Amino acid sequence: MYPNGKPVTLQDKPITEAEAVTMLAALLKQFADQVKPLIKVTMTDNQFSALVSFAYNVGIGNFRSSTLLKRLNEQKFDQAANEFLQWSKARVNGVLQPMPGLVKRRIAERALFVQ
Repeated sequence: MYPNGKPVTLQDKPITEAEAVTMLAALLKQFADQVKPLIKVTMTDNQFSALVSFAYNVGIGNFRSSTLLKRLNEQKFDQAANEFLQWSKARVNGVLQPMPGLVKRRIAERALFVQ
């Protein structure tokens, strides 16, 4: 998905690394701007960065309704940190299963959050 909301297709021309970096920066700003008003507590830059990464990956709607956000806004930072790992599963043949890539991503986000 492009920052303007247009889907990426196979017919699109390749982009340069510089264009990709610019697009990623625009997307991250977009998510940061959506995450910021949902946060009711003071936090570190690393905590905020972890939350933006999380919201980018799971979607702002899922973040908005997450227990992670609820625990954070209750100032239960340890409990909030542990909630990252709850988002490491995907449905495979109707059954929720841990996905190695999601497990790694959530562990990395959690590690950034607790730094």
